Amino acid sequence: MHRYTHSRLVMHPIFDYIFSIHYSPVILSVLLPSLALGFGVSWKACLFITCIGAMVTCIAFYVQPLLCFAPLGGSFNAGVREVQGERGAMKPPVTIVYPTISGAPRSGIDYVPFGERGYLVGLANYSKLPYILLKDMLLLRKKMRPDATPVSLFLRNGTPRPIVVFSHGLSGFPHLYSSLLMDLAVRGAVVVAMTHMDGSAAYCRDAGREIRIPLNTRVGWTTEDREPQLEIRVRETLNTIKRIRSGELLLAMGYDASTVKKFVAMQPRVHLVGHSFGGATCLAAALEDAQKASETHLRSVASAVVYDPWMVPLQKMMFYGKLTNTSQPCHFTTPSLQIFSEEWVRNREQYYFFQDVKAIIDAQPRTEEEAALVTVVNAKLKRANTSWYSIKDYCGTGHLTCTDVSLFSPVLYRAGYMKVSPRGSIVALASETLQFIEKISGLLPVNTKPSIKPQLSGKLSS
Repeated sequence: MHRYTHSRLVMHPIFDYIFSIHYSPVILSVLLPSLALGFGVSWKACLFITCIGAMVTCIAFYVQPLLCFAPLGGSFNAGVREVQGERGAMKPPVTIVYPTISGAPRSGIDYVPFGERGYLVGLANYSKLPYILLKDMLLLRKKMRPDATPVSLFLRNGTPRPIVVFSHGLSGFPHLYSSLLMDLAVRGAVVVAMTHMDGSAAYCRDAGREIRIPLNTRVGWTTEDREPQLEIRVRETLNTIKRIRSGELLLAMGYDASTVKKFVAMQPRVHLVGHSFGGATCLAAALEDAQKASETHLRSVASAVVYDPWMVPLQKMMFYGKLTNTSQPCHFTTPSLQIFSEEWVRNREQYYFFQDVKAIIDAQPRTEEEAALVTVVNAKLKRANTSWYSIKDYCGTGHLTCTDVSLFSPVLYRAGYMKVSPRGSIVALASETLQFIEKISGLLPVNTKPSIKPQLSGKLSS
């Protein structure tokens, strides 16, 4: 597989248009016939060249529309802020997408963060496509307001608004999920999306350009190959949660010190959301949080919502091995919703693995407090006809439907069974994710000490 490289020299935006697959054919179809006419070429031949160029441009726009992605629904606009990471401390750079009343720029902002071509190089290497076919992603836009003033950190009832930690899939990065993240934000959630530093991101860079990590395409596809990456991802996820609960990232968003101090004093829990490798990351991180809670009696994860979790990194000691350890099994007690696309359901090995995991978790013995937690969450979810640990199938969708790939490549990324509108599916995912988060919010048992009876006085933050 070819390794594409890119220059550090940033090309002026006008040249991105001139040399793009979308615009260069029609530009050449005007310039070349004009020159040809001067050399005596017949007007019919020149007209034919012009028509061919225009047709190629039309095909390019049909296959890959140059869109400006915008949120749908909700009560707010979307703001975005890039916060630097620290590689040595395993603190990944984060993209925070959050609700704001500030309007987005009329023409939107660049889709590819920082105009960094490394993201497209990584996507090209992973998909084995020529870089030139992806280069025009630099022309995509999105409706976000950079560094906008966030709305109040607290809801009208005085509880903190939902805070989501998002984990991307293999060869992904936060902005590849822009539509989903914006849809979550305009519905009131603060989304802290990590760019993982384990070499699984298409490219990892922070706002200060101190972190630059390309996609590692040499990693194999076995559990032994991917488990070390999963371990890094879990550490990064838990460290990001600490950065939120300590108030560090909230101060970076622009909240004042007194507001952040009030938030920290409430010790609210966060919600994990992830796709594919990110879904596996969320499940493993939730299990580790539950394992620590059995020792420290403190939880930091309120729930996990995962889309098409990837089984390969979970099959041994980071997840499945912990659940099935006969001498000291770990109890998974985090309320979870797993959403499977039809593409993932058709992958029977993936689907049956998570059905097996569900059976193991349902059969686990529980302490009084764990049983109380499950009972209360199930009561809250009864009207939604679901349970504290549930799996739901989304028919007519693909594995990448929750990403923007299904929007900027609707022709190439399409199978016969994918009959549902990709944009409508993303809205539905965002709505169902927040509905799940909101339904389990409120009074829940928070004490995990087995010697103490369940207490319902603690609050699980929304």
